[in-house]
Amino acid sequence: MDPYVKRLEHLINRLDIVTIRLQSSTGKAVVNSKNVSNNNLHDYNTIINGTLASHLPKLVLESNKWIVEYYSGQSDLKITETNMIHTIYVYKCSNSTLAVHGKVNSITLDQCTNVGIQFTSVVSLVEFVNCCQIKAQVMENVPTIQIEKTDGCHVYLSNLSLNTKFITSKSSEMTINVPFGDGEYKEYPIPEQFKICLQDRNNSLLYQMNHLVFKNTRDINYRNGTF
Repeated sequence: MDPYVKRLEHLINRLDIVTIRLQSSTGKAVVNSKNVSNNNLHDYNTIINGTLASHLPKLVLESNKWIVEYYSGQSDLKITETNMIHTIYVYKCSNSTLAVHGKVNSITLDQCTNVGIQFTSVVSLVEFVNCCQIKAQVMENVPTIQIEKTDGCHVYLSNLSLNTKFITSKSSEMTINVPFGDGEYKEYPIPEQFKICLQDRNNSLLYQMNHLVFKNTRDINYRNGTF
């Protein structure tokens, strides 16, 4: 028997007061220290290795979907081989930056922290969900940017993307940065608090925030320097 496996078996048998429960992705396989024997020790190791492997960093194209997950402290992530039907899904990355070259269908960042993303052009939308401290730079065009359950999202537009529509919900510390001059940006905070009044005359709702007024919409649309 392999010395490592023998030692592992010995430790498991001695720790009879400690129950180790590992559940596989199917939610069916549960293993503890009292039912591990010589016969199923191999299966036990397989579950451990599979659990660890599922959290390894990955950047891969699967069908038409680029998957980028579990990267930390990587400042040079790049996706260069793109197509208009490709989607980009970034999951649980932290302290990293990603550059997406070319036009893609959509980009989603899910549960990411301190991540910067630069992309050329998007056909449909860019979405940030359950993120914290995100910076995004648009090089050309993006029709819609959706921000949901995110604290800290700073979007830098290009001269070609000033008609981008922003849809936000349950988020804070959001800014739109608009280019002017030579490489400089002017920052516009996205309001977080709404004052809503019912207008009796036409039976509609009036949304007010700071000095801005919206009627019957929760979308924030920026064009030519004014909301």
